[in-house]
Amino acid sequence: MGAIVSKTITGANQWTEAIQPDWRNNLETYGKLNVSIAFVGTAVATVSIQRKLPDAEVKNDWGPSEWNTIQTYNASEETTITDVEVGTQYRIGVVTGDYTSGSVKARLSR
Repeated sequence: MGAIVSKTITGANQWTEAIQPDWRNNLETYGKLNVSIAFVGTAVATVSIQRKLPDAEVKNDWGPSEWNTIQTYNASEETTITDVEVGTQYRIGVVTGDYTSGSVKARLSR
C-alpha cells in the first residue's frame, strides 16, 4: 500500500484503493491519515469513509472483516483520522444509492 491514494469519483460504488495509517514510532504521525474530499462544481453525493479491521482481530468474534462506513460527507472536507489499531485499512467512496451527479475528488495520505 502506498502513502497516498486518490480517485475522482463519478458514480456509485467507486472507491480509492485501501490505505493504512502510519504506525512507525513517530508520535507526530502515529496512526494518522489525512483526508481530503473536494466536491467539484455542483456535485451531489454522499461520500463515505470506510474502515476494515484486521481479519486476525475480528474473525474469532465476528467472522471475516468487512468494510464499514464510519463517517459521511455531503460537502468538501479536510480532516484527519487517527487509529492506533495496527492493520486497519481505510478507503473513500460512494456506496450504491448515494450518488446523484457530478464528480468528487477523494484523497487519503499518511
